[in-house]
Amino acid sequence: MGILGKGSDQTGWGRMRICRDLGLFTLAALAAFFSGACSSEGSSAPAATMEGSFAGKSFTPSSAAAFALLPSGEPNADALAIAIAEHGDLCSDVAASVSRPGGGLAIFLVRVDAGASRGKPLPVGTYPLGALTAVGGFHIRAILQGHYDDATCSATLSTTEGTATKGSITLTSSSAAGVAGTFTATFPSGTLTGTFNTSLCASTIPNFLSCSP
Repeated sequence: MGILGKGSDQTGWGRMRICRDLGLFTLAALAAFFSGACSSEGSSAPAATMEGSFAGKSFTPSSAAAFALLPSGEPNADALAIAIAEHGDLCSDVAASVSRPGGGLAIFLVRVDAGASRGKPLPVGTYPLGALTAVGGFHIRAILQGHYDDATCSATLSTTEGTATKGSITLTSSSAAGVAGTFTATFPSGTLTGTFNTSLCASTIPNFLSCSP
């Protein structure tokens, strides 16, 4: 089954787990195994809300962005990445290979059996975190991780502190233009709820982001 397949721990998923265990499970780390992005249609302003905290950290989102990803070497899989950040403009920052200090969330919805629908919008529905969930005829795994970086963009939280163990991601709208939905997440310390409504960025996520205050 390859990446995130049923009972599978092969290639991409195994390597992503290593990245997560090393505290590197970020958009840039995931992009090391994925390539490509869908072009944005329209110019709706990115938006997100968030309530609660994780590991004693909280922030007010200023930007959100979504990216459609295609896994290298996995012709039957694709993924949707949704990023929410405290500072900056995510689409512009990613295009410029820039990372900024402060808080952020990374949401990943990885479809393991896309088939002919590879690269097309994911179906609307609710995806429990961590579970391989059947929705709309596909199997999709949802992951949510929070991070809070210092002035040099170095992580201040461990992977365990930043990874949600329970909760769900709900897509209420999903198209080639963008996505909207809600999330709930329980961390080892703290809970979050929130919303997102953003267009897809045309930029491909780079493997390396330089820090910019």
